[in-house]
Amino acid sequence: MQGQLDLFAHSRTVILLNDLIDSLLERNTGRACERLQLLGVEAPGHPALDALESLYTAIDQWPVATTDARDTAKLVEWLDSEVAPAAASALGASAPTFMSSLWRELAVAVASQAYDPAYPQSHSASLYLLAGDASAALHAVISIPGRDLDPFVLQWVALARHRTSGRHACRAPLFTLALTTPQRLPPVLVALADPALHGATGSGSGWTVPGLIRGTPWPALGFRRGI
Repeated sequence: MQGQLDLFAHSRTVILLNDLIDSLLERNTGRACERLQLLGVEAPGHPALDALESLYTAIDQWPVATTDARDTAKLVEWLDSEVAPAAASALGASAPTFMSSLWRELAVAVASQAYDPAYPQSHSASLYLLAGDASAALHAVISIPGRDLDPFVLQWVALARHRTSGRHACRAPLFTLALTTPQRLPPVLVALADPALHGATGSGSGWTVPGLIRGTPWPALGFRRGI
């Protein structure tokens, strides 16, 4: 008899949990609040409860208005350090979709904010990349002054072009990045996750001129500079 009761309680918890997750994904704050309270009573020690509470807080406060790049940077930090880990913990395979929608909406909301090199993570191009929209990111960088030499813009362009057109399309920004701020090249190559771009100089590497840039382990590339 006790086993049947335990099974019933477990089933009720699972139903509440699934309904709460659906409510969060739909951004139904009213239902999410109700289900969260019920889950707290039904299973106060549930391991996902804290993460679910963080996600409810996020959708309840969303959208968050920002007035400048500094404000946006704080919001980006909150999404990246608190909301994204909570989503990964509680939503499983649905976490990328949940976060992508937040990043995209923020990118649209700050599209009119001028680029501030002190807070590059606040620019809509960076946010579009986080949302998985490389084409929108490329469009967003067009109006940035000095974009051909700005290391953050070069990173965004390299990542976006690689996603939209492949490794050959991202060689020019990588070349400029390697020449101007070579210390920023390794993390970009890691983010690209393309083995052909990791230091090889053979015919299948994508590099056109073997050789090393002085002071760095990265091959020199033989093509026109500029993005």
